[in-house]
Amino acid sequence: DCCQTDAALTTEGPVVVYRDRSEREVRDIALVRHSGGRWSEPVHVHDDGWVIDACPVNGPAVDASGRTVAVAWFTAPDVPRIRLAFSEDAGRTFGPAVEVASGDVTGRVDVVLLDDGRAVVSWLQPSTDGAEIRAQPFDRHGPAGAPVTVAASSVQRASGFPQMVRAGDGLLFAWTDSGEPSQVRTAYATLR
Repeated sequence: DCCQTDAALTTEGPVVVYRDRSEREVRDIALVRHSGGRWSEPVHVHDDGWVIDACPVNGPAVDASGRTVAVAWFTAPDVPRIRLAFSEDAGRTFGPAVEVASGDVTGRVDVVLLDDGRAVVSWLQPSTDGAEIRAQPFDRHGPAGAPVTVAASSVQRASGFPQMVRAGDGLLFAWTDSGEPSQVRTAYATLR
């Protein structure tokens, strides 16, 4: 009802991810595909079974390349977690969820697929001074590189949702600095 959505373009058409809401208040992540002039039935990316009687305002992120789709999301069925799942068939089915981070995590995720098939996931991690924007590459089996702290941030809602995109041979990060006055900040990281 209020978590942000995300969309990506596969070679078979667009996909949209969102936090679904069942009649029992289960808030798992779902994906729909547009093909042949119509939208598919929703497919759950992973059955987290997170029951919450409110909107967490912490939606999923998606990226696609060809028929490969990567979805990252925040969930908290037991402890707060950030997860990632891959699809090789344009979002029809997903492999097992990969654990990105758990415990003291805020979420506010983004994901970018790399040319080598890995996905870089970014998220907001609380710290002693507020929060940090972290990023780490993953493959279908788990971590595929070390985590990196991109910048200091805040867990305040005004800090928004950090974003990243491919730019040349690297990643461009953008986030809101919620100080007075608030500003948009950026950072660039070269991929290796």
